[in-house]
Amino acid sequence: MHIQPHDHTGAATVAYVLNSKFSKEGVAAISKLHQEISKYFGELAWLLPSQSLHVTLMDWIAPFVQYGEDPDILFKKHGERYISVLEDIVKKEGPISVHFNQINISPTTIFIQGTDDGAYQRIRESFLMKAELLPGTKQPPSIIHASIARFVGVADFPEAEDFIATVPVDFEENIDEFRLVRETILPMQGYEILRTLPLRSKI
Repeated sequence: MHIQPHDHTGAATVAYVLNSKFSKEGVAAISKLHQEISKYFGELAWLLPSQSLHVTLMDWIAPFVQYGEDPDILFKKHGERYISVLEDIVKKEGPISVHFNQINISPTTIFIQGTDDGAYQRIRESFLMKAELLPGTKQPPSIIHASIARFVGVADFPEAEDFIATVPVDFEENIDEFRLVRETILPMQGYEILRTLPLRSKI
């Protein structure tokens, strides 16, 4: 595999996104993965710091989209409506258990992937049924994933995919809230948490 730097690592932006953070246990599990990645790729792999690790739910105002209007002004126009819709959806969902059991590599990124009982997709689809994303905003992902490393150099690793296939991933992450974040440096290196949206508590 020919690896190359991710274009947006460290880039300044203004974006409004929904995501969830990892627990201490989740960060510890990813730290073990980082050790394996670092041994193999060395300084060519930039490892996301713990405060930047996250699971994306969706973008509301995406980075680098030419909306024709300032992102902050757009959020003032649409944010409260979006928040109201999503709050109504997530309060009907109990805590989400995500089983991370897969690791993948692309020419720019290493990411882990997990499965749940369908809650992530229910939330995403329910939101899209009740609110319309701004033109140009990418659709929510159809998988549950988290980037854990990005490449910062150019090199050929013919056996990179074989290596990644040997890295064990097997941990549970319990999601009890989502965060509305104003992101200013990618990926989640500079951000402000504007609102937390808790899921329904267990009875």
